[in-house]
Amino acid sequence: MSSESRSRSSSGAPFYLPGHDIPAGRLARMEVQQLRCIVAVADYAHFTRAAQSLHLTQPALSNAIAKLEKELELKIFVRTPRGAEVSVDGARVVDSARRVLHSLGELNSVVDSIKGVTTGALRIATRRTFMRTTTELVRRFHEKYPLVSIDVTDPMTDEEVFDAVDQGKCDVGFCRIGGRLPGLDFQVLYESELVVLSAATADDCPPRVLSWPDVAELELIAPSAGSPVRVGLERIFIEQSLQMKVCIESENFESRVDMARMGLGSTIADRVSVLGLPGFRIDSINPPIPTKIGVINRSHSVPPTVHAFKSLAREYFTDNFPQVAQFELGARPA
Repeated sequence: MSSESRSRSSSGAPFYLPGHDIPAGRLARMEVQQLRCIVAVADYAHFTRAAQSLHLTQPALSNAIAKLEKELELKIFVRTPRGAEVSVDGARVVDSARRVLHSLGELNSVVDSIKGVTTGALRIATRRTFMRTTTELVRRFHEKYPLVSIDVTDPMTDEEVFDAVDQGKCDVGFCRIGGRLPGLDFQVLYESELVVLSAATADDCPPRVLSWPDVAELELIAPSAGSPVRVGLERIFIEQSLQMKVCIESENFESRVDMARMGLGSTIADRVSVLGLPGFRIDSINPPIPTKIGVINRSHSVPPTVHAFKSLAREYFTDNFPQVAQFELGARPA
């Protein structure tokens, strides 16, 4: 009996797998790579960029999509001068393909948990601001999986972390997450906020809640002029109709923290990145500027080491930062 025959009920109607819009017989004939191609084109809305994300040539990806459309007897994508758009019928196929790939990912996770991650490699990209937190995660990961080789790079910006992971230069990234990330999966670990870091003194008052005008009166140790972090901070002050009062500039986050500890000025940092640092008073800012921090990885062909690292990261933040908001795995930021 053919797979197409088996995919039909006794009445002759196509049989659909639970939770999927693709008939079981056709689903059985599809290759996982074809499903990845569908999702990649939908995410990037562009054949060339989707092909690059999968390390395929553009003709190879186009042929895979064309073959699948012929097998399914429907157009999944509508070609446009700027790229590709998902068709009305194709939207259901794309959605179903995502669920199939997610299910395969869960199956891999189960197998990995049974077999255990024993060898392999893990390449991590992390914002320098979060190096302190990443170092602790790396320590715990190495302790649990000593035979996995680890390589850590520290790009300057979140965008550079996105690019490193998207281009396959790194397996996982640790950064701020906001908006849609085509071709990337992410796990939001916590929501934090910007705070003011000042040197602690013997007669220090308890931590305060500062207004942005209060912060504008402080002598600030700021990122170098023109850097993405500095531009972001200046934008916040401009939105408040204020100007930063900068006394010292440094591109290096650790240097800014050290100079603040020595009393040379105050610096603005992410709350969780400085929790537990001795020698500081940490003041809140009202209204707060929330930031979502988490890990990202490519949506396709996720290696066991990445599954293991993301699981460990979630455990670490759940256990050590119960005071910050926790998010469900895979929840997309608004």
